Amino acid sequence: MAKVPDDAAKTERARLLLERGKRLGELDRPAEALIAEEEAVAIRRQLAATDPDDHRSDLAESLINLGVALSQLDRAAEALMVEQEAVAIYRQLAASSPDRYRFDLAESLTSLGVTLSELGRAAEALGAEEEAVVLYRQLVGTDSNDYRPELAKCLTSLGVTFSELGRPAEALGAEEEAVAHYRELVATDSGDYRPDLAESLFNLASRLSEVDRLAEALTAEKEAITIRRQLVATDPDRYRRDLAESLTNLGVRFLEVDRPAEALIAEGEAVALYRQLAATDSGDYRSDLAKCLINLGAILSQVDRPAEALSAEQEAVMIYQQLAAADPGRYRPDFADSLTNLAVTLSELDREEEARRAWERAEIIRAKR
Repeated sequence: MAKVPDDAAKTERARLLLERGKRLGELDRPAEALIAEEEAVAIRRQLAATDPDDHRSDLAESLINLGVALSQLDRAAEALMVEQEAVAIYRQLAASSPDRYRFDLAESLTSLGVTLSELGRAAEALGAEEEAVVLYRQLVGTDSNDYRPELAKCLTSLGVTFSELGRPAEALGAEEEAVAHYRELVATDSGDYRPDLAESLFNLASRLSEVDRLAEALTAEKEAITIRRQLVATDPDRYRRDLAESLTNLGVRFLEVDRPAEALIAEGEAVALYRQLAATDSGDYRSDLAKCLINLGAILSQVDRPAEALSAEQEAVMIYQQLAAADPGRYRPDFADSLTNLAVTLSELDREEEARRAWERAEIIRAKR
């Protein structure tokens, strides 16, 4: 009889550890979260060994959370192992009780797909994501309002994976379906799914571009920007970066349809936004600003304004030089590429000696890799 309260105490401790781990993860304290999640898994393993019917699902839940904590610490290979174990448990449970465990299996497969993608195993990620989509579709068929967001999110991941595997038509189909679900959610749900719709349209534009449907890609990009402007108006700190990213892509879309003057306007606005972001948090946004300045310089060159292109590229070089000094492994290639772009523009301005020095400096940096 003494075993019952002992197991009850273990169950409660595991639950509290699980919640603690989640909170610590949300507070960006992944090392502490990992300790809590590992202990929760250990307790639930003991309980599942003695009473699997009552505790296997709890063990799978803890394994998923442990995978999240490991991923936050860039330990994807270990996260993969625990996520595979969780999927195996949920498969067994869903086989005997599909209505109860179908969602858990779909969710665990989604997590597994993300980790496989992080490890560069796109073909395996595709299998997990496709299976998850099938399950989410079944769930949407029974209760669309509860499960449509998960289906849409999984379809977006599936689209990215198809694209990585060189299957653009299937990537486009997945993203088009995701957009349709988000449109339905925006139209009918009390929650705010506009950010998700904007993100999905942003991805759809890339998928359309991959299959040379350039006018449609431009339309999708413009719609994403319209939504993101509305979001920035109400919460600029949260959505300004998303708008800047969309504007950068809008510049690319305008170039694809040979409208460089409009591309220049979009890229100029993106640079202004990234300047604001870099002024408040330089560590996160200076690289974005430098990349956008490179794009701006390329467009300025295309519209025959090389002096202004030079100014943009010189600023990008200065930023990348600072970033490469602090983190050479990450930013040295960008620094070299920015010098190469600068050399091209200097040459266009007949400043050949300066161009030669920039070329040589870029090659020296590349040789250090």
